[in-house]
Amino acid sequence: MKNNDGSSTSAAYTRQYCIRNVWIYALVGGTVFRLIIVLLSLFLDFPSLQSNSAMAAASVNPLYTMKRVREGQFLSSLSDNFRCMNKNGGVIVGCSIWDTDHALSRLPPPLVLAAMEPLRLVSTTWQDIWIGLLLLAVDLGIAFCIYQIGCQQACVSLESKWEENLETKMDARIRPRWAWVFGIPLSPPQRPVVVEENEETDKQSSKGTEKDAKGESLIPDQVVSLNELPYIASMVYYCNPVFVVAMNMQSLQSLSYLLILLALREIGQAHARQKNNISLATFYLALACHMEVFPWVYIVPISILISQQSSGRYTIRRALFECIIFFLFWTACLCILTHLLVGGDSWWKPLTRMYGHLFMFQGLGPNMGLHWYFQMMSFDRFKQYFAVLMSGLPYVFIMPLAVRLHRYPIILATIYAFLWVLFKPVSTLYDLAVVLPMLLWSPRSMARMGNVSLISILALMVPVSLFVLDHWMWLETGSGNANFIFFQCLAYNVFIAAILLDFVVGSVMRQKVLRYTEKQSLKKTGETSETTSKIF
Repeated sequence: MKNNDGSSTSAAYTRQYCIRNVWIYALVGGTVFRLIIVLLSLFLDFPSLQSNSAMAAASVNPLYTMKRVREGQFLSSLSDNFRCMNKNGGVIVGCSIWDTDHALSRLPPPLVLAAMEPLRLVSTTWQDIWIGLLLLAVDLGIAFCIYQIGCQQACVSLESKWEENLETKMDARIRPRWAWVFGIPLSPPQRPVVVEENEETDKQSSKGTEKDAKGESLIPDQVVSLNELPYIASMVYYCNPVFVVAMNMQSLQSLSYLLILLALREIGQAHARQKNNISLATFYLALACHMEVFPWVYIVPISILISQQSSGRYTIRRALFECIIFFLFWTACLCILTHLLVGGDSWWKPLTRMYGHLFMFQGLGPNMGLHWYFQMMSFDRFKQYFAVLMSGLPYVFIMPLAVRLHRYPIILATIYAFLWVLFKPVSTLYDLAVVLPMLLWSPRSMARMGNVSLISILALMVPVSLFVLDHWMWLETGSGNANFIFFQCLAYNVFIAAILLDFVVGSVMRQKVLRYTEKQSLKKTGETSETTSKIF
């Protein structure tokens, strides 16, 4: 047995070493491929996918592209040359661009424009090269963050020993269905069980039996191990063609996801450093909220993660209080900086212009979401009602999910990311491609998911392909209409909702089964102690 254990251990190390090498080669190959695309734009007239309006609408958010950045920089240079309306309906001459309706959902935030201002000193060709290198660095950063957060969950999780101990005592009827895929240990090793021929058939398939009559294992061999999932999640992100398309379109929306992942990574590393850098994590969240409003909800899983890794020094209430204080401080600093950059009497006008499209059906074009269709089909007197309803819907689920899944902050963060993909005004393939690898952070929840998730993931390409086709038929050839695109967007969001619901059910079932197993284990321990006391 010792030789078998030693050989199995060496085989596991060899396999993990191979996976690591494949991961390194994938990162190097993806980086070289991206560099080739960037360099081709310098030496050749490399075609850009921005001319394909259907592909651009499905893949990236047009608000965070270099085309809008250049437009905003040009319009900002023409400050005090615009006309705007006052409250009495009069025309005011000499307004800033941020006082006009053109800035509503049309221009990136002022800090993004200011950060890209040095690029105006070089030619457009060199601007494209520097932007390509920047996006390459951002993609690498996201890939490494996904890998490091996955390693933290696989190796440093405080719940792993408690959960593994309960999984060995779990009844066969409530074990995860796909545990063998990830090699999750469910029971201690057992000797082969030999069943006599004259015994009943139901005894051969008795509950909890791990071996058949020939002594062969009834559980299939594992496909991947828990230690390999961080590498796979990172490769799934970095080798996804959607990100190559987004880089070719010069999309900057990856910056927001990088900041969110940096915040989660910063808190996750506190276990190794014995220190929680709350200030830096909330600074990343404040920067992400400057581009989109929704990332503030990640304060909840970050606070729970701090309380779990502080060894009793932080309660959830104290961690939440400190996170909110630091977040408000950094947000106020960014608002003051925005006011200094924009100028004007009202510091809140740039904020209302930047985030107005999130709470009003204005300036939305066809995308993979559903808000744009409501903008077209709603009556003007009902638009504000439906806009507030649909924009506020994802925030309704924040606290109930936090109360139910407070043991698993990373699962909570993954669910919040899925919610935002479903309900954001401009939903794209880029958002979904970032969120899907996050599922691999929680293999024990994935092991309880059903077939509907796999079917939904495989079926996603059908509405995406038809969306591109119907977009071309409607807006270029004129032979289609908006209803064609809406039905594809509806099917796309239904598939995402099915994946999200299945993941939530698997996570809740995981927690419920563990509590039930723990209760049964304590009950058996109590019965054993009572019997022992009676004997002696």
